[in-house]
Amino acid sequence: MAIITSGLNSKVSNNAWAKKLDGGLKEKAADLLTVKDAVSRTVWNEDSIKERALWLAEKANEIWGNELTELVSEEDFISKTKDSSLYSFDDGNNFYNKANFVPAFIKSYAKKHNSSIEELRKVFPDSIMRGYRLLGLVCSEEDIKRNTLPRGTHLSDSKLKSKYRIDNPDSWSKDRNGKLFIVNRNIDKPAVDEIVKIAETDGWKIKIKCD
Repeated sequence: MAIITSGLNSKVSNNAWAKKLDGGLKEKAADLLTVKDAVSRTVWNEDSIKERALWLAEKANEIWGNELTELVSEEDFISKTKDSSLYSFDDGNNFYNKANFVPAFIKSYAKKHNSSIEELRKVFPDSIMRGYRLLGLVCSEEDIKRNTLPRGTHLSDSKLKSKYRIDNPDSWSKDRNGKLFIVNRNIDKPAVDEIVKIAETDGWKIKIKCD
């Protein structure tokens, strides 16, 4: 997917990747943000196409503040990285799916380190969520009340309830200053993988049950 001149499009057409690059694609499109990474590659295959498609989806959601998910279901995207594994951070006493594991772990991390909300955000930045950050990964009570996405739009009540479980008292926790916070449950496989790495770096022993 790239906007190029009709003449160049006709020239490169359905040629092999190397011929497309030599035929002018690399020279003419190297400065285009959406294709400069692609034309720097000598190999272009199915894996490359999937990787770029995910990158484009993430960038689109960053730019439009997750508004695309109102038209293209985020569940459809997440299903592509579906993970039915179960995760434990307490030596296997309790196992959670990824949507429950991340909030439970972050709350336990906060308790162990007596963290403030600001400190939690440094350890668990919104970038972990990539294009699906919504209001953020770790949100204060004020963030939820403000309910403002990057482009100034707002989440519906139903999304606040499904993605943050704001109506469940057990979803909320207090930081060391007594301020309430809640954790995003809109978790996909890459996000939970990153949380696991953070946990293991901090000394937690994560156990994973796979189907």
